[in-house]
Amino acid sequence: MPDDPRAAIAAVVDALGIPDEEGTEKSLMSEPLRHDAQIFEDRIDWVLEHPGMSDWVKEALLGARDRDPIDVLKELEMLRHLLAPRAQARVDAMFPRNSQSRRRADRN
Repeated sequence: MPDDPRAAIAAVVDALGIPDEEGTEKSLMSEPLRHDAQIFEDRIDWVLEHPGMSDWVKEALLGARDRDPIDVLKELEMLRHLLAPRAQARVDAMFPRNSQSRRRADRN
């Protein structure tokens, strides 16, 4: 998982093929983010309607809509610090060879 949040978002967006505001499929990070609330709501709606998205992600998005945005940002950061290392540790345990070579690469 990339340490740069923009790279992580771009990777997920590209993998899912989330359309931009014109409806073409390209990375959300290929241009500076616009703070147009409707664009973000449209993108969330697209993910909510996507049949390949997990119920967990959909429930999180729905739950975040009515929450204070400051709380959402703080809680997202907390989840990132808790879930990303946990998931990485579980992947490393499943594929120990890959984790050893990754650790060597991280040291260089």
